[in-house]
Amino acid sequence: MWLLLIVSAFAGYGDAVDGHPSRGEREVHLWTNGVRIAPRAYADDYGYGGGSCFDDASFTAEQKKPHAPLAWHDGLADIARQHSEDMSATDAKDGGGKGSSLSHNSSDGTSFAKRVKPYYPGTALGENVAFGFTSPFSVVMGWMCSEGHRSNIMATEFVELGVGQADVFWTQDFGGRSVTTRTLNMGVHLEDSPAGTVTLAVDAWSPTDPVVAVLDGEAHDMDEARVGDSGGVYQIELPLDAGCHLYWFASGADRFPEEGAYGFGDCAFDDEEAGWVTADGIHALLPNADLDGDGKPDHAGGGGGGCAQAPVSMGWIGLLGLLAARRRRA
Repeated sequence: MWLLLIVSAFAGYGDAVDGHPSRGEREVHLWTNGVRIAPRAYADDYGYGGGSCFDDASFTAEQKKPHAPLAWHDGLADIARQHSEDMSATDAKDGGGKGSSLSHNSSDGTSFAKRVKPYYPGTALGENVAFGFTSPFSVVMGWMCSEGHRSNIMATEFVELGVGQADVFWTQDFGGRSVTTRTLNMGVHLEDSPAGTVTLAVDAWSPTDPVVAVLDGEAHDMDEARVGDSGGVYQIELPLDAGCHLYWFASGADRFPEEGAYGFGDCAFDDEEAGWVTADGIHALLPNADLDGDGKPDHAGGGGGGCAQAPVSMGWIGLLGLLAARRRRA
């Protein structure tokens, strides 16, 4: 059963903090940016339980146009993770696997806006919540076939995102304020435990330089997997030996993550849950990496009021439960 709900700096950009973003959280963010940048590239995938909704009347012409990607925000990620964990723990008390705890309110009754506001300085907030989806791709495609959830994902007022996953509970918290749009916002390896090969993927917004993946210090030009006129998701599949593997992405002076590296395999990670190492960790594992370089892609260097709630509605489409709301503060 699938259920969906919606309500509408520290380290370097994209560097892990206290276990997040996890691999799954990064993948949710990747596909969210993928559908924002190149919505038509996923036309056959939108849906839950079969069938695409791309040509439904509720899928507006504006939502079929490219929109700038969402940047990762650590505060939104922190509270999104807390909310998913809270829902998962409450569900376990109810017998587990029921999804009855799916809500925008915390288990103690705290509203989503009151919960999120201390973690985000922006003027607009939104939230999507889901239960029962077993993969990052499927939950994003499910959200995109729900009018309210899709509205949050495609809203131009939102510029930052935090994702939280706990078991099969998923939370997206959106924020709006004035920020500069980056070329690269989120990258990830798409397999839980790569063996033999690995697929690396990153979103890129209107890149003017080649988009490259750097695996274990070696740069590889990436393929245009799901790309439109304004960019999209770039991917590459690379062979693997056993052992420790680190990666990052670059396009011109932009780099993800900005300072450290993500990885998988038998590595001495600085953040085990996120699979992340610091710049010093890269030096220890890849002695020839040049973190003080000029941003070229063949090394590790690079630049890197009041609240008002909208009307709430609930309905069922097959096995999909929906609740829609959004809040803005002056």
